[in-house]
Amino acid sequence: MRKSKLIKPDPTLKNNLMAFGYECTIPNALIIGENIEISKLKRGSSVLGINGNNENVIETFNRKYDGEMLEITGEGMLPFMVTPEHPVLAIENNWIEHSGTNINKKAVWNLAKDLIEKHHHKNGYSLIIPRIKPHVSISEIDLIPFRKSPKGVMSAEKIILSDNICWLMGLYVAEGSPSKQGIQFSLHKKETALRDRIIDISLNELNHPCSTFNSPISNGAITTIPSKILSRCFPVWCGKGAINKKIPEFILFHTNESFLRSFIDGYLLGDGCSLTNKGTNQCVANTVSKILVLQLQLAFGRLGIFAHIYNGKKSGYQIFKNRLINIHQQYSININLSAKRTFAKITDDSMIIPIRKIKKVKYSGIVSNIETTGNTYLLSNAVVHNCDKGWRPLIDECIEKLEEQVKKDKLDTEILQIKEKFGTLRIYLSSETDEISNIVERYELFSSHICELCGEFWTAKERVSHAWWKTLCDKCAKEHDWV
Repeated sequence: MRKSKLIKPDPTLKNNLMAFGYECTIPNALIIGENIEISKLKRGSSVLGINGNNENVIETFNRKYDGEMLEITGEGMLPFMVTPEHPVLAIENNWIEHSGTNINKKAVWNLAKDLIEKHHHKNGYSLIIPRIKPHVSISEIDLIPFRKSPKGVMSAEKIILSDNICWLMGLYVAEGSPSKQGIQFSLHKKETALRDRIIDISLNELNHPCSTFNSPISNGAITTIPSKILSRCFPVWCGKGAINKKIPEFILFHTNESFLRSFIDGYLLGDGCSLTNKGTNQCVANTVSKILVLQLQLAFGRLGIFAHIYNGKKSGYQIFKNRLINIHQQYSININLSAKRTFAKITDDSMIIPIRKIKKVKYSGIVSNIETTGNTYLLSNAVVHNCDKGWRPLIDECIEKLEEQVKKDKLDTEILQIKEKFGTLRIYLSSETDEISNIVERYELFSSHICELCGEFWTAKERVSHAWWKTLCDKCAKEHDWV
């Protein structure tokens, strides 16, 4: 006798039932906080959220998707891709023709498909980049975890944080690398001021004398701080390899703003250059680290400066000194030091950035999302909403009832989509009996009385904000500024 069955979304994809039909992004989207791709995040991972603070990942979601995605690019921001239903925090800008002014409304959650490009003298939307909040106040860094063995001997057990040490780390991110002898800085022979400062900091604050090697066949010079323990800790703090260079979190989030400024100064002296363009003074730097360029935009934002970042030269192969080498994707950062006009509006808590381009992209493959403690995370530094958890038990129970009924009705059917529409749950199947339809309708009705964020049902009800419906309890509605 043939067995009837309910075909659910691919069970090999983790937690796909809740994510099926919901908002998602591409699996290789880089998430600042843990500084890894979203598909590699785990429960307990740390990500930056709407308030510029770290939030913890509660759950991860991956599912198959075949359809249209939207690539959204803000002024001076890297593009990010999301499904059309993904909520993005944005401000609607209305251009008033007769007064020649923009009227900015309040930041609210908008479906990506409802966003409109913002151009000069036109209506449109702007993205929100949070200004990170400092919360680290350490005065020293422990070196003991970097001992190769408990019996190892070293000259110091800690590094005292100072402007000079942070400057050295910034220069290391630009020009440094670990070696068997210690950490080394690749400089030009004429960069004697940088070399002398490295030697001074190493001797007076790290208690290590330096060595310098001038290449006989080029203009290169290598200055080395001979410390094996530094060769182990600097890659951990500042990233290992050019594509993984980063700002240490104990500098990025330190309450002493001078530490961050010193790091940036050291980095720009290594990788940056000054330009004069159309009467404006600009500082430009290039890197192959996407982590670093996104962090730098947040770091400058903390200082009240909007730094433009762009995709530079694409990855590929090229001939260098008769050798075929692999070139990584490059990224550029531009800081306009004398601009009288900026496209970014900077407030105490955020930077408001106009959307310049929205591109539709055909996509077929795995998409990912996460659930966080604060219900938000950043994509290319723009605030987006996470996958909601409140209806997950309701969906699980509904599917259990459907499986029981399918067996009774001796029916083969497939779940085509699970989604939210007009604030309530929607479940679509390939075929239904009256009994199956009644089950679906019952659970869709239940969803209108259960908060889709936290699952509370005492005060949950359907609410609307800017023509977007959600079912929220009083607490979640207040936290997310819903009517």
